[in-house]
Amino acid sequence: MNLTLNNKFKIIFLLIPLNYLLVFISFNFFEFHIDIGGYILLLQILLIAYWFKNQRVLNILLIIYVLLYSLFYNTGYPFSHKVRYMLIFASTISIIWLIIKSRDQIVKISLNNGFFEVFSILFMGIFALSIVFVTPNSNEEDRLYLDGFITAHQFSYYAAILGYFWLSKKKFILGLIILVFGLLSGSRTGLILVLLAFLFSLDFKLNSKKLIILFFSAIIISSIAYISINQLFRTQLDYYSDSFGSATPSFDEVSQQKFTSYRSIIFFNFFDYFQKNYLNVYSFIGNGPKSSLSFNEAKLGVALWMHNDILDVLYCYGYIGLSLYVYFIYKLIRSTKSFFLFFFILISSIINGFMTYDVTQMLLIATIIIVEKKNNIKSDTVLTINN
Repeated sequence: MNLTLNNKFKIIFLLIPLNYLLVFISFNFFEFHIDIGGYILLLQILLIAYWFKNQRVLNILLIIYVLLYSLFYNTGYPFSHKVRYMLIFASTISIIWLIIKSRDQIVKISLNNGFFEVFSILFMGIFALSIVFVTPNSNEEDRLYLDGFITAHQFSYYAAILGYFWLSKKKFILGLIILVFGLLSGSRTGLILVLLAFLFSLDFKLNSKKLIILFFSAIIISSIAYISINQLFRTQLDYYSDSFGSATPSFDEVSQQKFTSYRSIIFFNFFDYFQKNYLNVYSFIGNGPKSSLSFNEAKLGVALWMHNDILDVLYCYGYIGLSLYVYFIYKLIRSTKSFFLFFFILISSIINGFMTYDVTQMLLIATIIIVEKKNNIKSDTVLTINN
C-alpha cells in the first residue's frame, strides 16, 4: 500500500497518543497492564528512517547509540528498561530533525483537512472522560492532580500547545477553555506554560528591551496567578485547591524542599556530585540510561529522575549526550525562529522536564502554528539567531 506523505505524518503523529490510550483502556477495563511504550518509540524512529531518506543515517546512528549504551552500562535496571528510557532521548532528537527538514510538508496536513483541529477536540474529550477513572485513585503528595489516560503534567503541556493552536486560529472560546483546563490540572509547571501560551498567542513583535520586560512580567504574572488561584479555590473548595500547592513558600529548608516537590534536594545532590566529578571519564560519556534514578534512589530512597532535562542528560549521557541535545534544540529554534517554542522548551526542561513527556505531538503542533502564522504574514514572535 502506497501511503501519501500526509498519511505518513499522521501515522507518526498518532502512534504515541494511541499507545497511551491502549494502555489506559487495557488497565482500567480489562485489568491488565501492557507496556509497549519502548516498542512504539522504536517503531517511530524506524518508520521515520524508512519513509524519509534524509533521516536514515541519523536514525540508524541513534539506534546504535541506544543499544550500545543499554548493553554496556549496568545501572541496576533490565536491558529493556534502559532501552525504553534512552529511546525517549533518541526519539526527541529524531523528531526535531524531521521537523527541521520537513516542516513545510508537515504544515500541509493541517491546511488540507483540519486534522489537528479534530485531534485536539478528541484528545481533550478523551482526557476529560478518563479523569473519572484515574484521578479518584491518584493523589501524589498532598495535592490533587487531574490524571487521565496521560498524567496531569503531560496534559498541561498539551493544553498549553493546543490552547496556543486554537487562539492563534482566532478560536478564542475553545482556546481559552483548553488553557483553563490546563490551569486546573494541578501542575505548577503547566500553569506557567499555559500563561506563556496565552501571551504568545497574541500577535506582536519584540525587540530585546520588550523581550526582557515580557520575560520578567511572565514570571510576576505566573506568581500572582499561582497565589490568587490557590487562595480562591482554598476558600471555595478546599479539596480541589490542593492541586495548586502543597506548601507555602518559606525560607526554611524543609518548606523549600516541600514547595519544590523536593527538586531542590535533587538539584543540590547533583551539583555536589558534579563538583567532584566534572572531569572524570563518566562526565564525558555519562553513567548510562536510567542511572539518574539509581543516583536519586541512593540519595533519597526513591527512584526519581532529575526533573530537569539538562541535569538528567548530563548525568546519564555525559557531555556527549548533552552536546547532542543542546545542538538539536538550537537547530530547532533556529529553524522555527520562534520565541514561544524557545521559552516553552527552556522553562519546561529546566523546572520539570520537556523530553520526558514524549514530545512528538507537541513539537509537531507547535511547528504547524508557527509556520502557518508566518505563511499568513501573521508573524509569530521571531527570534533571530546568527550563525
